[in-house]
Amino acid sequence: AFSENGYYLATAGGGPTDGQVKLWDLRKLKNFKTITLSEDQGVEYEVSNLYFDKSGSYLAVAGTDVRVYQCKQWDLLKVFNEHTAMATGVRFTENAAELITSSMDRSAKVFSA
Repeated sequence: AFSENGYYLATAGGGPTDGQVKLWDLRKLKNFKTITLSEDQGVEYEVSNLYFDKSGSYLAVAGTDVRVYQCKQWDLLKVFNEHTAMATGVRFTENAAELITSSMDRSAKVFSA
């Protein structure tokens, strides 16, 4: 996922980066932060979708659950566990007031962000 201003790229993948989100500064062409998304009892977190809000203030991560991080400090703000299966998609509304998610449980949910 690219941030709205084009400065940041968030990536996740299989293999050695399972359970990690890597954040890249595209102006310097370097990885400046790696967020490790570990689960209980050492089970790796599986990432299926990443999305920055339009202001570039928040990053949403969909996977085993849905997580919202505050950009700049990269602090975890909120975790949503309401889906009964893996979350497959995540998007913020225009002003980032709400978060819309989809899941393998065949549901879409709207959360206040």
